[in-house]
Amino acid sequence: GFNLPTKISVPVGTPATKAAWHTEGATVESELNPTVAVTFDGYEILKVFSISAAAKKMSISAFESYIVDELNACVMECIADAIVNGTGTGQGTGIESIDWTEGTNAVEYTAGNIPTYADFVAAMALLKRGYNAGAKWAMNNATLYTHVYGVVDQNKRPIFIADPKNESIGYILGREVVIDDNIADGDIYLGNFNYMGYNLAEGIVIEVSRESSFRSGLIDYRALAIADCK
Repeated sequence: GFNLPTKISVPVGTPATKAAWHTEGATVESELNPTVAVTFDGYEILKVFSISAAAKKMSISAFESYIVDELNACVMECIADAIVNGTGTGQGTGIESIDWTEGTNAVEYTAGNIPTYADFVAAMALLKRGYNAGAKWAMNNATLYTHVYGVVDQNKRPIFIADPKNESIGYILGREVVIDDNIADGDIYLGNFNYMGYNLAEGIVIEVSRESSFRSGLIDYRALAIADCK
């Protein structure tokens, strides 16, 4: 995540090639590591809570702190959803907007809507060089337990290995599993998600207004953020 001004362009490099053994005194040609400029735009995220003046008067002293926490959580949940499902039009750009092509960067499973061991192996094979070390599986909780939990390999051993010792959910083929309920049922992503990012330009601004709902006796609490994700 970034906290930088909007309309910024961030260069992102692809994994570099390994170094080579050098013959003493020999000239080594310089290598230009290719980069792609990722531009973060500025889109507004807005959330408003309205409460009655009577309710505020009767509430505990920590009420406003609670409202602020809830508004902040709503904004961050909006960003989290956009990282997965954002269309890029008037909002952030998410993983789902990638051009997924069978056999190139995607594996489609159809048999009873349950993937097989071979499907997971095929997905691992599609992962490009340099991204493997930090790669993780991502899916929602329902997909894990209805589509993945019972999948076994050729020796009838489950491919999902739970991890009760650490804070992680578990592992599939040696790669950690991440649960995100913004992901649609049946969708399973594999990748190095360090290459996903969001920019929250000026943080989250919380404001209160007693004028906007003057005639109805309400008090408005508003969260406003300028953000983007790519």
